[in-house]
Amino acid sequence: MEFKDIQSHFETHHRGVITTFQPNGAAHSSIVVCGAYQGNAAFVIVRGTSIKVRNLRNDPRCTVMSVTENWRTCAVVEGQGYPDGLP
Repeated sequence: MEFKDIQSHFETHHRGVITTFQPNGAAHSSIVVCGAYQGNAAFVIVRGTSIKVRNLRNDPRCTVMSVTENWRTCAVVEGQGYPDGLP
């Protein structure tokens, strides 16, 4: 599946969960605001010193899950996270 197949879900549902990877390989998940931006999944990180930012700077692999308001439907994207914006 490609992002374009689920882009409409990200355009209308902005509650999400991002999973990043800690230096020891363990997963770290946290709630974020997410959506679609320029044909990609995007998410907002408010604090530049957060654990998820540190994790993404060390290892850009991540997943972003966008969920509906009742948390019953979701769309998931795997890829690279760029805490300072797209390269």
